[in-house]
Amino acid sequence: MRDYKSTKFLLSIIFFLIACFFLTPVLNTQAATGDAISGNDFDDGITNWQSRTSNSIAQLPIGGKISLGYAFGLAQNTSGLVSEMGDNTITNNSIASGNNINYSKMNVFLNDGGTYISSVFQSGYKYNSTNKSGVSMTSPDFLLAPSDSTKEITAKNFSILGAGTNSNNNGNPGMTDKKYFAGTDENGNPAYKIVGNYVRTQGSTNNGNYDLEAEILLRASPSNSAIVQRELYLKNKGTTSQKFTILFGEDTKMGDSNGGNDMVPIRGMENRDGLSIQTSYNGHDLRLIVSNQTPDGFDNYAGEENTTGGTGMNWAKGFTPATVSGTGDELLEPTITKAMDTAYSLKWNPTTLAVGDTAHYSSTMGVTAKPYSIPTAAKTFTNESRSGSVNKVGDKLKFTLKMVNNGYGAQWNYKSLSDKIPSGLQLDTSSIKQSFNGDKFTALDSSQYSYDSSSQKLSVTPEQALTDEQDETITYEATITNSALNNLDPDGNLTNTATFSGSDYNISPNKVDSYDASVKIPVSPADFSYTFTKKVKNVTNNETSFKDSTTAKSGDTVDYFIEFKVNSNSKDTMLDGSQFTDTLASGLQQTGTVKIKGPGDSTPYNNGSTINTRVTSIGKGQSLTVEFQAKVTSAAAGIVTNTANLSGTTDGNESKDIDSPQANLNIQKTDSFLSVPTSINFGSTNMYGQAKTLNNISTKGDLRVSHPDNSDFNINVSYDNTNVNTQMINGDNKTLPTNGSNLLFIRQRNTSDTDSGTWEPISPTGTPIRNTNFSGNQDDLNLTNYVGVGDWQIYLSPEASPGTYNGTITWTMVDSDI
Repeated sequence: MRDYKSTKFLLSIIFFLIACFFLTPVLNTQAATGDAISGNDFDDGITNWQSRTSNSIAQLPIGGKISLGYAFGLAQNTSGLVSEMGDNTITNNSIASGNNINYSKMNVFLNDGGTYISSVFQSGYKYNSTNKSGVSMTSPDFLLAPSDSTKEITAKNFSILGAGTNSNNNGNPGMTDKKYFAGTDENGNPAYKIVGNYVRTQGSTNNGNYDLEAEILLRASPSNSAIVQRELYLKNKGTTSQKFTILFGEDTKMGDSNGGNDMVPIRGMENRDGLSIQTSYNGHDLRLIVSNQTPDGFDNYAGEENTTGGTGMNWAKGFTPATVSGTGDELLEPTITKAMDTAYSLKWNPTTLAVGDTAHYSSTMGVTAKPYSIPTAAKTFTNESRSGSVNKVGDKLKFTLKMVNNGYGAQWNYKSLSDKIPSGLQLDTSSIKQSFNGDKFTALDSSQYSYDSSSQKLSVTPEQALTDEQDETITYEATITNSALNNLDPDGNLTNTATFSGSDYNISPNKVDSYDASVKIPVSPADFSYTFTKKVKNVTNNETSFKDSTTAKSGDTVDYFIEFKVNSNSKDTMLDGSQFTDTLASGLQQTGTVKIKGPGDSTPYNNGSTINTRVTSIGKGQSLTVEFQAKVTSAAAGIVTNTANLSGTTDGNESKDIDSPQANLNIQKTDSFLSVPTSINFGSTNMYGQAKTLNNISTKGDLRVSHPDNSDFNINVSYDNTNVNTQMINGDNKTLPTNGSNLLFIRQRNTSDTDSGTWEPISPTGTPIRNTNFSGNQDDLNLTNYVGVGDWQIYLSPEASPGTYNGTITWTMVDSDI
């Protein structure tokens, strides 16, 4: 039997009392009358486009009877029910009347058991079964304006859908030669788009000359969340570069789509990724979210009141100043506006588009009902070695993996993150950090993640409850290696996909759902081409070949061999004065003599006990090798990782700081705890003199055990509220009263961590986390999902004193007697 005391409980109890007392540039353009419009004019990632003459609708399940729908054109009948309406007007030339733009309009809605619930204003549907022109007519969708315009941005003058071919269109006829296409994405979800030419001449409002091809696209988020992406692709078909700013505007209205204004507040999202609008309708509390959590998302956003006077709504009026150069709510503290007829505008930074080039713009919309979660996963990267869009071998990239709950009155329990690092990226495990809801990033210790170097799979267990708009973010750094060049797709990209898993606690707490987020990394060869290897063999076990990893136990001697080589085809070489370093990990002690062979050496020479060394110039085809031995001093089971480094300057005047691949020692296991949670947090609460039972909102750190022998075993957890060394106490040295009741409880499972389980009190002598034993022969068994977020309860007596409480629980491994 083995004890392990290190897990802390955290709880804050708060008592409080509420008292009731320019000039616009002119471009020389020509009409875009080249090739006919086709579904493959833009590389949007979908290859199975089919031309259609009437619309279809798609739906993404949210939960229960509720789903999120999306379409171009009409999607409801005269009874207000979701219906395939066969709208064949979606490729009509759009027309403008005052504030309104008709035809080719986006339509995102909720399906509540068949009832259509709008997200934006719709004209009345009850009196005309063919009211196709009224779909989203007060929302201009995408707008295009000169980047130096000081004019009001109205739908008629600046909408990409345009004002039609009549003589009163101010030079903005909008998209012509439109075609509608339907396809499916990689997850099998429908996608719809309208493609056409966009040619605009200088009108009376100085709205610019442009010659472009446009694609307006609706598709589901690739993460599998109930979120729709509204996208725009633009291609320069003119003869000169074209500069412009893209905006997007909608007149929002959730609920009854038979006309009328909403008159509700607009709320800035806490993470400043966008805005939300909340209302009630049809027995539901509803929430609409617009965010930039998508590739090429917007840079500015503004909630604003919809107005129709004068020449029409200025869709830049929410910015400061009220022009295309203004900034928006993203610079302000999140606020709640007054109740009003809601609208919003999005804006991207100015674009200068070269002849033949394509630009892309995207935003997301989600509409949900309380208490459903909308988990939203995103993965991005930045190059820390160079600016611009070029990524070269040897560059260090920083990846950001973010999970946000965009639900309403919801709680999503974030269980795990799995990231399969592609071949060609070398992960730096020391760089892995975590942040909850905007807090300072902190490094993860080895109890909170695992990394399998053979499969290059990173696994993290956040075990964090995410309520509305809360997020958890993981970051790490990785270096592009030479092998990336052998693993690129036909477009020259590495693709990195992460999977975020968890459960919607208020809806289906025992059902684990997964959401993917991917990022494409274009990679180019570097001027300085090299090969860096580090391998290991176990001398005690008489191994004769060096490998990427091997097994060892305490007392064994291992041999490391490192080689750095400048490849023969490299353009640049390494100048004299570079520095080689290798710092041994904890659990290893260097022994014997270090053997070094420099670029000009014919045989290795002895360097005493010094591993680190200055290196002379390394020319094309030359190499540096280092070999040394070390003794394993750690008796703890687990992976011991070792990495070498070479830093210096190339003759191309590039500074290099290069890490070798990891050489791993797998220290052989004994019956032991490999890691236990470092903290279990119950958050904070207000007592109001009443008893309360709280679930934990996070568990930090993994519960991982080693039990290599073949006997069955179990894991017990114990807590003694009378033990002064472990009991929960606050800053005043007061403990929590129990009044004869139990204080702490665990969700004890039957045979699996997906069981609903039963709440069992944690006793001083120990309570099993499962009422059936675990099987033996386990080298590294991860039991974190038995003790994660939502798996602990604490009972608070009305007599509990305010304060922040900390205590300690004890883990015990118990072998079966059978």
